[in-house]
This record gives sequence, structure tokens and C-alpha cells, in this order.
Amino acid sequence: MLVPWGDRPPERRGDAPWPGSLPALAPASVFRDRPSVVLLDDTGGTVSIDGRGTVSAGPSSFAVEGGEPARVRAWAGPWPVVERWWDPDRARRVHRFQVVDDVGCAWLLVRDDLGWWAEARYD
Repeated sequence: MLVPWGDRPPERRGDAPWPGSLPALAPASVFRDRPSVVLLDDTGGTVSIDGRGTVSAGPSSFAVEGGEPARVRAWAGPWPVVERWWDPDRARRVHRFQVVDDVGCAWLLVRDDLGWWAEARYD
């Protein structure tokens, strides 16, 4: 939060969410072998994220490992992540994304150079 020099920042309420953070509840299912995901917009095109972290369009549906598509009821992100930047052989840049499907199940998705993947599910 930007605050002019000399001004006091507003006090945070104890029950206010932390902006841009993942919810406190840990995912119930974390996938060892990440299933591939197709994340589509309203026109049926694949949702992409550019180098500046801008989403091409809001997602409207997604399918995990070629399964039946589920409607996206809500979404948040992307959150850019640079992992293992100190190790050039294992470093990677990804964007994490959350979607809630039409039955209320939340998913943690990740976009890397190879495509979309499901990392976890909040079931």
C-alpha cells in the first residue's frame, strides 16, 4: 500500500484478508504427477498469460486430463513465481492461478512454458 510521506497507514482489521495471498486453508489434494489442464475463455480459445502477467481473457471453463469441461464460477490470479532462481538447471518461471468450478471445488492451477497444469485441489 502506498502512503504519502508523513501520513500514517490505515490500520488493518484482524479479520481482513491478505491481498493477493492464497487462502489459509491448505489444499486437500496435492498432485504428485500434475494432470494437464485446458483452460478456455468464452470464445473457446486457450487462456494465456503474457510476459507481463496479463491474462488474455477471463476463463469460462476448464477440463483436467481430457475430462468433461467444468464451468469456472470464480477465479483469481495470476501470481508470478520464480522458483530456484539460483540454480540455472532447475530454475523455472510460472504463474499460479485459482479457479472455482461449478460445484464449488477450488483448484490451484499453474501455467509454465509447456501449458496449464493442476497442482492441487481444495476438496
